[in-house]
Amino acid sequence: MEVELLTENLEKHLPALVRILPTTSQVPILNNILLVADSNGFFVKATDLELGVIIKIPAKINREGSITVPGKQFIEAVSNLPKDKLLITEEKEQLKLSIRGNKLTFQTLNALEFPELLKDKGEKILSLKKEAFDKLFDHLSFSASTDEIRPHLTGVYIVKKEKLVDMVTTDGYRLTVKSADSSSVSKIEEPIIISMEAITEAISIKSEQIDMYINTEENQVMFEGGEVVLVGRLIDGKFPPYEKVIPQSAATKVVADKDDFVQNIKLASVFAKDQSNIVNLSVEGSNLKLASKTSGVGEGECVLDCEAEGEDNKIAFNVRYVLDALKNFEGDKITLEINGPLQPALLTDNKKTFKHVIMPVKTD
Repeated sequence: MEVELLTENLEKHLPALVRILPTTSQVPILNNILLVADSNGFFVKATDLELGVIIKIPAKINREGSITVPGKQFIEAVSNLPKDKLLITEEKEQLKLSIRGNKLTFQTLNALEFPELLKDKGEKILSLKKEAFDKLFDHLSFSASTDEIRPHLTGVYIVKKEKLVDMVTTDGYRLTVKSADSSSVSKIEEPIIISMEAITEAISIKSEQIDMYINTEENQVMFEGGEVVLVGRLIDGKFPPYEKVIPQSAATKVVADKDDFVQNIKLASVFAKDQSNIVNLSVEGSNLKLASKTSGVGEGECVLDCEAEGEDNKIAFNVRYVLDALKNFEGDKITLEINGPLQPALLTDNKKTFKHVIMPVKTD
């Protein structure tokens, strides 16, 4: 292998390699980065077996070849190289970086030991401008589980309805549903679960457009944007019947200004931090009251005007969960639907394309 390239074209992709390369792995080859120079170009690859990345680097290929090098040391070396033309050569099971008279030599492992990341792209199910892709999938991660004991809850559940596609996350304590026009995501016949790690990494891809592919035979999802291809595994498991959790009617419906609601809930929660972050919410006529209390410390109560329909009502909830949801709401108004102190409540945005179920907290 002999390749010439500009260091800045390689350096800008180091953060993606750092995120995917295992910190330590009992499988030695996974600690390495695969370098490939062939008729299609020069590629840098890394994987932890759950996620893999393939990055095409603009380069002049003088001699084809492939080899793996210690990932951590390679990344550190490249990050400290001057911005200039870099010569990469591989000879006698060693890889050499040469630049401005400086040389670094790496011990290598055979490229054949490196796992195959992608056999076939599969079927394209989505092609969006990056901004539209981010808008579609962003704002879901906060309610996904991080508990690996229940892996099916650590991803985004995508299911196609008649006219809409629902993207759902839950950790068992809260649930978020984001709906999009079904034309945005085509050819999904069966529901799938994509790891949140893969979604988050795909959002970090810097590209004008993102294409998404599903290969059900290999149980893989692939995101392609510009010079970067990201490969992840689909998550096995049965997602909970989320529609049964979403309230279909409401005894009380409240519409409030989002910024006012956030400001007041933060103020009311000052005395909630020592009480499991519990804030009590009550609707009395056109007033929305938020209150918290900690014995020996103090109590807070805030009242804001709202548009209310139905009966007076109340509910207690974990304020952190609600604030997490409101950070991700678009628009200037929120709608809160309540059925009682022991029933789930529903937060929605102006267009009702973003729904968040609030589980109540039982209080004395």
